[in-house]
Amino acid sequence: MYTLMLCTSLVWAEEPTDTSTDDSSTTETPAEESKEPKAKKEKAPKEKPSKDKKEKAPKEKTKKSTTEKEPTLFTPHIIVGMETGAALSTTDLRASFLPQWHAGVQFPYWNERLGIVFQGVYRVSKMDAKASSDNLTDGSYTYAMKQQEGEVGLNLRIRIPEVPVVTPEIWLGPSVQMLQTTMDGKSGGAFPTAVEQLSRVGFHAALLGEYPLPVGQIVGGVHYTTYEFRGTMQGDTRNHAISPTVGYRYRFF
Repeated sequence: MYTLMLCTSLVWAEEPTDTSTDDSSTTETPAEESKEPKAKKEKAPKEKPSKDKKEKAPKEKTKKSTTEKEPTLFTPHIIVGMETGAALSTTDLRASFLPQWHAGVQFPYWNERLGIVFQGVYRVSKMDAKASSDNLTDGSYTYAMKQQEGEVGLNLRIRIPEVPVVTPEIWLGPSVQMLQTTMDGKSGGAFPTAVEQLSRVGFHAALLGEYPLPVGQIVGGVHYTTYEFRGTMQGDTRNHAISPTVGYRYRFF
């Protein structure tokens, strides 16, 4: 009888240990499952701001591009150049070399065909000659004449952009000539120096061509100026000056 009681007591003592292990295993599983959804919930809101930033970025770019492409109504170009060449005159004065400067504004209308150009020219011409006079004891005298000429002109500039390689242009407009003539003579002895100053309004025209360079342009052609002056040294004279020139030009904007 004692042995039966001991066996039954051992059996009853072992059963509660098995149930405790089962309960602990069942309680641990829900704890692990509850941790996983929390991690997923925390990651979801962090991704939303990054999407908003990506959507805002292209909107800013589109605003900048629209402002840059706004057309301007008036965008003229400024040109500045210098030319040099020979001045061939129809008077008795010898040919001379001249520097010429020009500056102008080219308007954007009509495919940049029309513009205004100011020009400034400086020429120096000389002449050595011999003349006769009954009032002198020797009956003749020699003299040297030097003429300094300054020219300022306002021209309408017409470009022809359809021509390839070299773009031709035409200048037309009035010009103002300022002359200073100096004459030294001698007949046995030297005469006193005579100086005469004149100013006249004339007409200027030019046919030029422009060839583009990596920086600036080469410009060359022919200038024509005509004017009439009345002086005591040369009398009443109409001058026709033809000047082939070549130079360099730079265009701003």
